[in-house]
Amino acid sequence: MPIIGKGFKEITAKRFDLEGEIKLGHNENKINLTNIKETRIDAGITGKILEIEYEFKVDYLLEKPKNGKLGEITIKGSITYHDEDKVMDKILKEWKKNKKINEAFMKEVLGRALYLSQIEAINQSTKVLLPPPVPIPALRTSKEEDKK
Repeated sequence: MPIIGKGFKEITAKRFDLEGEIKLGHNENKINLTNIKETRIDAGITGKILEIEYEFKVDYLLEKPKNGKLGEITIKGSITYHDEDKVMDKILKEWKKNKKINEAFMKEVLGRALYLSQIEAINQSTKVLLPPPVPIPALRTSKEEDKK
């Protein structure tokens, strides 16, 4: 796998103080590439290396009050990627030209970024008393299974 590194650059988790009756609606999870640039690392790797920067955001939207938010979690991070120079040149050229990348590369890189960010977002949500941004498996007893 050409992913050779990963890391978070900024993590924020906020819970907003709300008064009165509130009703949690749903979470919106979004992940976007923000930049791709050539970089260098001292790890004995020859050839080009790309740093792919991304932002992951969870918004906790409310049904009541309308258009309100209970909180938000934002994670900015990067994935370090290495492959043959011709592959790297093609990725960088496409990104610089129209801020797009091919689907296979996007699936690999954003898939990894999403996985890492969701785990960190679960951790951050517990610190500010927000629900987890993704469903957590629950233990069921045999009596609960029989009711189904």
